Amino acid sequence: MDRYAGKSFLRLLDSYFLDVIGQLGEAQNPALVAMQPRLAAVYRDRGS
Repeated sequence: MDRYAGKSFLRLLDSYFLDVIGQLGEAQNPALVAMQPRLAAVYRDRGS
């Protein structure tokens, strides 16, 4: 079972905190980059 199925915000939060503590793996980066356009649209943001 995928912990993040249908929960993109949970994935974003987990990734943020893992990055803050230096534990975000390089394998997770492509998924986060792929999420960026949709998250920017949802939150009406232009940043990365």
